[in-house]
Amino acid sequence: MDLVHTYAAGDQVASADLNNIQSQAASLFHVSGSWRGRRPTLESDGVDVVVGPHDGFAAGTTQADAVFVPAAGRTAVSLGTLAADTFYCVYARNNAGAVAYSVEAYTGNEPNSALTHKNSGRSRVYVGTFLTNGGATPFPFISIAGRVRYRVTTTLALAPTMASSGASVAFADVDLAPWLPAHALYAHVIAEVTGTLGQNGYIRTNATTNAGVPVYAGGAAYGIETDATQKIEYQRGSAASVALYVLGYDE
Repeated sequence: MDLVHTYAAGDQVASADLNNIQSQAASLFHVSGSWRGRRPTLESDGVDVVVGPHDGFAAGTTQADAVFVPAAGRTAVSLGTLAADTFYCVYARNNAGAVAYSVEAYTGNEPNSALTHKNSGRSRVYVGTFLTNGGATPFPFISIAGRVRYRVTTTLALAPTMASSGASVAFADVDLAPWLPAHALYAHVIAEVTGTLGQNGYIRTNATTNAGVPVYAGGAAYGIETDATQKIEYQRGSAASVALYVLGYDE
């Protein structure tokens, strides 16, 4: 904190110094739409969506109604009726001094660019995003500090899955938009090559001209930046096929 003039006992305090202190202090309104400490975890077992414990948050839309909402424990949120293959946002809000959660379809209810609150208002503080499958239930996942990972089974049957059949010899686009919300541009994938030792494929960010990252027979996990359209590229190379599985994303 910047110090103002040092005063001795009995000195007259200049009002300008007090004004400076007040001007530099952050009001609750200025920090509304923020968590005290790290954003809570968000996870699903494929049935429930659960918000992890947290230390509370500030929320509000004006100086008059900005409040601090106290901590809450681990909570399963009410999902209501969900649509298939749809992203949803989970927001925390002030409900008469207690925390409440809402689940809102992503389109039209996106978080702001800083991922602190709903883009259309600070009264709803952003917790995270989840995706439903074709049966309109949440994919199993966990989100910790904006790092989202879908559950992986021992058979590499990831949820969700994306496969490139190996038809490509030159680089070809792979659209990740069905598995990444619009604000996520860094994907985590597993690239699996079918072939013999020495055969390979490549992956790279879309619309780039580099040689790409080589992937060899077997499978390995990679983090890769997408372009603004949420696409990456793959090349089959000498391999029989290259299969890509979406492991998750970073917000």
